[in-house]
Amino acid sequence: MANKTAILLAVAAGLVAGGDAAAQAGVAGGTAQEQRLAQMQARMEQMERSLETLQQEREQMRAELQRLTQAPAPQDTAASAATPAPAVAAATEPPLVEIYGILDIFLSAGDYGDGIVTRLDSSGARASRLGFKGGKALSDALTLEYVLEAGFNLDNGSMADPGRIFNRQSWVGLKTGYGSLRVGRMNTMQFIMLGKYDAMDATTQASALLNLAPFVPRYGNVVAYVSPKLADAVTLQAQYGLGEASDGSAKNANWHVSGEYEKGPVGLGATHEEIKDATGTVTTRYTLLGGSYDFGRFKLFGGYHTADVSDGSRDADTFSVSGLYRMTPTDWISLGYGAVKDHTGNGNDASQIGLLYQKFIKKSTVVYAGLSRIDNRNDASFTLNGSAVAGEPVAYPGADPQAVQLGLRYSF
Repeated sequence: MANKTAILLAVAAGLVAGGDAAAQAGVAGGTAQEQRLAQMQARMEQMERSLETLQQEREQMRAELQRLTQAPAPQDTAASAATPAPAVAAATEPPLVEIYGILDIFLSAGDYGDGIVTRLDSSGARASRLGFKGGKALSDALTLEYVLEAGFNLDNGSMADPGRIFNRQSWVGLKTGYGSLRVGRMNTMQFIMLGKYDAMDATTQASALLNLAPFVPRYGNVVAYVSPKLADAVTLQAQYGLGEASDGSAKNANWHVSGEYEKGPVGLGATHEEIKDATGTVTTRYTLLGGSYDFGRFKLFGGYHTADVSDGSRDADTFSVSGLYRMTPTDWISLGYGAVKDHTGNGNDASQIGLLYQKFIKKSTVVYAGLSRIDNRNDASFTLNGSAVAGEPVAYPGADPQAVQLGLRYSF
């Protein structure tokens, strides 16, 4: 009995010991798994922090790239709205030197009062020229700009003005967000504006404004200001030409002002200029008002020009109405009528009708053909001119010139 009891006690003790060992093994196994899970969780958190850091660096690099390649967006604040900052003069670096030019030649046949005269001339629709223009960004808000432009006669190779190399333009200027300041020899605003308010661009024999309204295309020794485009529509300009008289007088001095509105289909402009003669005692005054409206395929133009010389030698008004019809993108036809009224008492009035066809073979190449007639009254002697070439003089005062014109223009 005693031995049996001892054996039972030993088995019970073994079972208890085995249970304690299994329990200890189970606790140990659970602790190792928990540690592994904790390590994996810590590693994932570390990877997430690294990924977040990389994303932040990517956004910083993207913002820096945008800052370097684009102009900064304007600040939408009350202060900036009340006081707008000037526009940057140039968003990109302008070319230091750009070469450009026009080759224009035409054949005309006309009756100027004494039989048919046939001529081969240069500069019928545009002045033949060779030019150099360019600039240099001096800072983010200041740009140097210049133009050097020489005219020549394509029909014989001679210079348009033997006394000047760059007879058409030779100026240098500084451009900022507040506008451009230029000095040198340059086109007058009236010369440029005449072409904007005429279906013939104030060129070719077909243009009444070119033939009936007197103007001076350009002056030297000029200081000029050109405003930026205000309200995305308005441009103001002013020029003053120094007469450079040795006695300090206003001999040969001239001044010019203009304002233009261009937005959408509407174009409006006005310019006035006054020029002193070589004696400083006679003043010539020219005023031009013009407008245009683009209906799409059809564009309507109107111009009104006055000329008054203080010595009474000229006092006249000229008006012109013309239209441009784009038959196709490469076939344009223009028709215009103009008249000049002489107020000196001499009755030297005149009127003109002109028809112009242009065929754009390519953007750079145009074939043009014109048909024109001027009716001179009394002793009026108006004739049919080219863009930068004087027309054939009429055979006698009061003769009525009429001509056909065929030309080719290439631009580069």
